[in-house]
Amino acid sequence: MADETHSHERPERVRPRRLEPDTTAYLLEVKTSLLESLGDDGDDTKSILLWNVLEELAPRIASAASDRHACEIVEVLVEHMSPRQLSFFVHKMEGYYSHLWTNRYSSHVLQRILSKVGAIVQAEVDGSLETTEDDDERSKNVPTMATLIVAMCTEVKDEWITLVNDVSASHVLRGVLCALAGRAPVAEKRGKKGKHGAVKFENLPKKR
Repeated sequence: MADETHSHERPERVRPRRLEPDTTAYLLEVKTSLLESLGDDGDDTKSILLWNVLEELAPRIASAASDRHACEIVEVLVEHMSPRQLSFFVHKMEGYYSHLWTNRYSSHVLQRILSKVGAIVQAEVDGSLETTEDDDERSKNVPTMATLIVAMCTEVKDEWITLVNDVSASHVLRGVLCALAGRAPVAEKRGKKGKHGAVKFENLPKKR
């Protein structure tokens, strides 16, 4: 009986190490360089810059996503990543999802990523995913986004009830459901003074 009771307890959450201040400063420099490159140097420079920071940050991606100072910078970087760069980013989060779903900062990063997942998975399925040679080379050992989302859900499968009732994780769960349904969450403001956005759902465009 004791063993049966223990099997239903929530697994202990694995937390990433605290992010070093030097890494936060580095990310801020990268963000500035990225935004400056958007108008002048084209997609190639942006892609190289993002791959360089991803490989540099790889062991600390979960730490950066859940850091209150770095998370907003990470969201800016995520917004400009290619599908394979996003897959690389998600792959490096594995092992920390229970923490990342429930952390107030990383949950926003995950929602940002999940808003892009449906379109990426659809492109993987129909063979229309656009990649560069650099993308293919640097992400050659990274699974597809579809596989990564399944791995994410599997990692937290024993915590669904807890996550549904968590103020941060419940929003991530909504993002997962939207992605699985092929819909992207779209934030809308509620009134002039509303702090939080309502969410409507838009169907992803169907391939003709």
